[in-house]
Amino acid sequence: MGWRGHAIEVRLCAEDPANDFLPQTGPVVAWRAPNGPGVRVDHGLASVDNVSPYYDSMQAKVIAYGADRETARRRLLKALDDTVFFGLPSNRDFLRVTLAHPAFASGEFDTGFIDAHLPEPAAALPAPDSRHQALAGALFHRDNARAFAARTGVNHELLNWHNSNPTPTLLSLRYGRDESKVRLHVHPQGAAEYRVRVVAEGEDEGVEHIIRLTPTAAPEDAHAVGFDCDGVPAAGLCARADDQLWLDVGGATVAYDDVSLAATETRGDAAGSGEVKAHSDGRILQVDVEAGQSVARGETLLVLEAMKMEFQVVAEIDGTVDDVLVAAGDQVAARQLLVAIVANAETDAKADG
Repeated sequence: MGWRGHAIEVRLCAEDPANDFLPQTGPVVAWRAPNGPGVRVDHGLASVDNVSPYYDSMQAKVIAYGADRETARRRLLKALDDTVFFGLPSNRDFLRVTLAHPAFASGEFDTGFIDAHLPEPAAALPAPDSRHQALAGALFHRDNARAFAARTGVNHELLNWHNSNPTPTLLSLRYGRDESKVRLHVHPQGAAEYRVRVVAEGEDEGVEHIIRLTPTAAPEDAHAVGFDCDGVPAAGLCARADDQLWLDVGGATVAYDDVSLAATETRGDAAGSGEVKAHSDGRILQVDVEAGQSVARGETLLVLEAMKMEFQVVAEIDGTVDDVLVAAGDQVAARQLLVAIVANAETDAKADG
């Protein structure tokens, strides 16, 4: 019996393509496997789960079959579009970019595909535009209003109602690996319509959009969101967890954090501050520095094992090690402070004082 049809498999991993594909750990806010003709998914995830550092980063195998390669490719793209995996970075968007690439679609490529066609994964990923951000603002406002109504018993028909000129709700959202920020001025125009002015970090005027939330084709799907932006209809997927909103629209999956009421960040929160933190949960294999030691930018400070991989954690600044807070064998959590470094300029200032 000869071969029949064609199948393509991708591996959905908890890793950050924009950050050298570093594995990610943490809570899964929402998971839903896709289905459809010719689609198969092998996984062990629950709708609410946790990705631990004790295994590798692969969370699921998504496979599509078709009578020919193009049918399989299109079915797999649709399956990835329908996959809900929110809570931590994954390679889903990068897989979609790969499958949609003309070179991949043509079949004329080899194992050097990534180096040849997507050498800078971060640049290949779709970025959230002002429409994406405006929709996030509208959804935050809607969800906050619904939560208020649930707490107070206010009739939903009265949400967004005003007996005078409405005052805009001001939101400050943070997103992305580089923690970009955007200010939103959300003006409710009715029960499900919002005028949103988006002001990116460093800008003054911004751009304005009209967002109208609309019913979806599958109202029972809690993650589906229907909307039109400036009269253009579209759809996406979303999930809310406390002050964080995960939103997948137009191929860009973004986690927005509402930091409107957060305290102003200190210098120690910035990259290159001298605070060296774990990029994920893991175990310290070795520590190569001690307090009082001079280090140069790029010098290895310690080795962290996460998801069966070893990572060298390096200094981001020139300076002197002020404190080492871990030892070999310690289990650490993501964002945990590992080493504190005092920059050379600060060291000199202390000496002068």
